[in-house]
Amino acid sequence: MQTSGFLAFRRFDASLTRFILCGALAISLIACDGKSKNKTASPVESNSQPIGEAQKIPLSPKEKSAQAAVEKAKAGPVPTDAEMKALLAVLPDDKELAKVVNPGNRPPYEGKTGRVVGVIRAAGDPAPYNRQALLAMKSDCDLSRKMFGRLFREGEGRTLADVLVAVTGYDGYIPFKDKKVEVTAKGCAWNSRTIALSYGQYLSISGEDRRAYVPELMGQKMPAQLFILPSAPPVVLPPARPGRFALVDSLRLYNLAEVYVLPYSTTDVTELDGRFEIDGLPLGKMKLNAFLPSTGKVTEREIEIRAGETLELDLELDYKAPPDADMGDTPGKVP
Repeated sequence: MQTSGFLAFRRFDASLTRFILCGALAISLIACDGKSKNKTASPVESNSQPIGEAQKIPLSPKEKSAQAAVEKAKAGPVPTDAEMKALLAVLPDDKELAKVVNPGNRPPYEGKTGRVVGVIRAAGDPAPYNRQALLAMKSDCDLSRKMFGRLFREGEGRTLADVLVAVTGYDGYIPFKDKKVEVTAKGCAWNSRTIALSYGQYLSISGEDRRAYVPELMGQKMPAQLFILPSAPPVVLPPARPGRFALVDSLRLYNLAEVYVLPYSTTDVTELDGRFEIDGLPLGKMKLNAFLPSTGKVTEREIEIRAGETLELDLELDYKAPPDADMGDTPGKVP
């Protein structure tokens, strides 16, 4: 029996850590301290500074090690993509994967199936402005204003984007169809604020404009810092475990997507039209959850899937703005 584990991933891991080998793919390194001394600093910011004689101070052991790594990198061949992937994370082997996604070691479900489709809409108050993020954006970051300018994104008719929809509680094992989950960066923003993966899949992140992006998957060790550059191959980030992560662009800290790595594959994330579709579901009764990370709102329905049929289910997620919410009428410029 597929257990209902969706809500278990709503709690953010407060012990996010950062282990970054500074520089461009270990070729051009700068010394860094992975633990900020500024208590108010963002967890994705670093206190890196140049190393070497220009500082006129003795090098620490960590700085000496980094400097030695620079010389070694200069003397040796450039690391291959495979070597860099190995530094970051590796996908689980079949045995480790099965412990999480198929503990009963069952064969993939091949019986009759059905599907569920629907539209999710917002109800209640409109989304407040995210003034801090708006003021941090450059004037040419057009898409980031639409993506992060408010607490949540609505389409025409109050359709709701970035909602994670998951079906659980069915009888059977349904493996994912593709190991790769594509993420794109354009206009200073990821293409979604919510990303869902099954454990064993990986993020493939590419750029669609001429800007540089520096993706970091907060919640697991990042021994190297990778860059998304124009015409460069995609950056590959495999989550090391199931759980909740955050995909952050270190050049633009407001550019953040919630990443959920789940022990099942029956999920979807809504776009601006609010639509979701989950197919290939076994027959019988099960649960459908819809969760909007930016507000924490969740709704759950019991559904029944019948052979060859499409179940249509529209949902609403209600939001009540707090008294101090920025609805656009507070002092200060909202770009």
